[in-house]
Amino acid sequence: GLSPSVLFLREQIKQRLPQVELAEIIREVDTWVNYSFEFREGFGLHTESLALKYAALMGTACNISFTEMASSADLDYNSLLWVANNYFSEENLKNANTKLVNFHHKLWLSAYWGDGTLSSSDGQRFPTRGKIRNAKSIPRYFGFGKGVTLYVHVSDQYSQYGAKSITSTERDATYVLDEILANETDLELLEHTTDTHGYTDLLFALFNLSRKQLISRLRDIGSQKLCKIFSSSNPEFDQLNYPELRFNGLVNIDYLKKHAQELARVGASLLTGTVTASLLMSKLQSYPRQNNLMYILLSYGQLEKTIFICKYLLRPPMRKKATQQLNKVEQLNNLRKYLNFGGDGYIRKQQELEQQTTAKSMSNLTNIVIIWNTVYIQEIISQLIVEGFD
Repeated sequence: GLSPSVLFLREQIKQRLPQVELAEIIREVDTWVNYSFEFREGFGLHTESLALKYAALMGTACNISFTEMASSADLDYNSLLWVANNYFSEENLKNANTKLVNFHHKLWLSAYWGDGTLSSSDGQRFPTRGKIRNAKSIPRYFGFGKGVTLYVHVSDQYSQYGAKSITSTERDATYVLDEILANETDLELLEHTTDTHGYTDLLFALFNLSRKQLISRLRDIGSQKLCKIFSSSNPEFDQLNYPELRFNGLVNIDYLKKHAQELARVGASLLTGTVTASLLMSKLQSYPRQNNLMYILLSYGQLEKTIFICKYLLRPPMRKKATQQLNKVEQLNNLRKYLNFGGDGYIRKQQELEQQTTAKSMSNLTNIVIIWNTVYIQEIISQLIVEGFD
């Protein structure tokens, strides 16, 4: 159980934390960060339009129709719709989110949760209503209806630096690396953890070529294929001592050396943004038998996965770190579900572009709430120290 001092601190924070409305949180955090400046089109809106920006953000993120937002906030509907359509582009939302993440990263309390080098990702499924082209039926999650998945990336400091709407039938692993390589925040992301749905052998290869470490919590780790290396030109590899594990695969090291330049080219393409990891993976997996590069990357990925599994089994701190980080994602999933209170929790955006706007708006709002909580908890802790509590 938790120690008495932790229970005391939790109770003090609960008692002293102000109870305010969500609209007030949105406004107050903007006075600290000025994220609303990014919601513009070549030129900034005047101060009197801030209410429209706040209402557009809250309506989009919380799944509230603009008709309801305009009525409840006493705003002109056409003006609200115009601001949402013209100033809430994917680029603007990403720039605003970068500001929010960077502000949170500099808060001293954030350092107690992590140093910003570890992150994780997970898909959160939302039901849909109406005729939505990319909505899919998965009875386990949506019953007799259909839905989409919001795939989110979360740092070890709880900030959410990436979000994307994807089709629920697509494997999460396809989109894991995209937001990490597209990260423009101050977070220096080096390691990333996922659950079983967020890994493939191909992804292990791409992570290594991108100079990142994939830490996947594999549900079926006991049945994973472990590979030995062999070389027809160097028989010494046959004499290597391996751990007492079931090594039932082989990787030809000569084959990888022969195609080293192709591997280096893939890594360079990912790091320079010439191609996204999701697009590359989709193309390779569409025609795996006709593409020799797919075999090269799979072989390299099997080798990387084997090395990772050996480390994972030998290092309890690595397993603990992965579990703790994935728990943070689940906690944020609960927050996002709480914030998505409009429309009975159903997403009604028919176009994929509109869904991307919803996903990124939800990231903005999630980070706004996290920043507000972090700042006020800092103040509470500082006041407790002044009052003499250890």
